[in-house]
Amino acid sequence: MFEDIVKVVVIGLFTAIMVILLKNTKSELTIPLTIMGCIMIFGILTDRLASVINSLSGIYGSANLSGEEAVTLMKIMGIAYVTEFASSTCKDEEQTAIAGKIELAGRIFIVWLALPLAVKLLSTLKTLF
Repeated sequence: MFEDIVKVVVIGLFTAIMVILLKNTKSELTIPLTIMGCIMIFGILTDRLASVINSLSGIYGSANLSGEEAVTLMKIMGIAYVTEFASSTCKDEEQTAIAGKIELAGRIFIVWLALPLAVKLLSTLKTLF
């Protein structure tokens, strides 16, 4: 695990320094360089992500959540992380308008996925009272 965080830090710092150095001379290379750095970091995280998903599956099982509910919650978390990742990349490239639209789309998808869970929760609460 320690090696992975060192890799992430080194790739992140290298990418940031290269973007700063190239910004004034070869600005057309900064966006592809930033995207490549992000992809490399995300690639390192995929192994850890699989471990997190397995742990969450165990937690969902012990909480007596159905498979459908657990999958929905995982999708919501995935949308949140991917949206943040994409939005931050756009903000780094000073594309705040695009970043804002990505964030809005992420929120809309999360609400859309969460609505059936909210309805189920409210109906459960109704039966209790």
